[in-house]
Amino acid sequence: QNQACRALVAKQACKAHNSVQEWLLANKQAATQLLDIEDLVRLGRNGGGCPFYISRELQADAELVILPYNYLVDPKIRKSMTNLDWSKCVLIFDEAHNLERVCTDAASFDLTSVRLSQCMAEVQGAIEHKLQQQSGPGAAMGEGDTEVESFRVTKTVLSNLERAIAAHDFPPN
Repeated sequence: QNQACRALVAKQACKAHNSVQEWLLANKQAATQLLDIEDLVRLGRNGGGCPFYISRELQADAELVILPYNYLVDPKIRKSMTNLDWSKCVLIFDEAHNLERVCTDAASFDLTSVRLSQCMAEVQGAIEHKLQQQSGPGAAMGEGDTEVESFRVTKTVLSNLERAIAAHDFPPN
């Protein structure tokens, strides 16, 4: 859903996103109101524009912005919040005892054996593709050797990881 939204916004084909600036100009008092998520959703449903983009625009002048931890912990989300000058922000953590778990979750990921096998197959496909390019008509000798070698190193690292995981004695669930 997020990718579909981004694609529509990029093509300027999202009616809700396209109406945000017009709505903000017509509703200047919105910047002085405390709007929670329910208020924003109601605005969106009533044709006021995209609640997500309205909230992003309004946060630039807000004195108080309430966010879930992951907005601060995840670098991609934090960097996308360009309307906030982080050097001038005071952060107050409610339920701070959960912060360690949130940070751990943000820095962790699951790598299934299926996903690891898919990665290895993709790297092998890249090696074969590069080798075909090198042997094709008009290919210069030695061209792309470093890319093939990089792919081979990546494949070796992934194979070593797969072996290390297989050799590890994991506790039962």
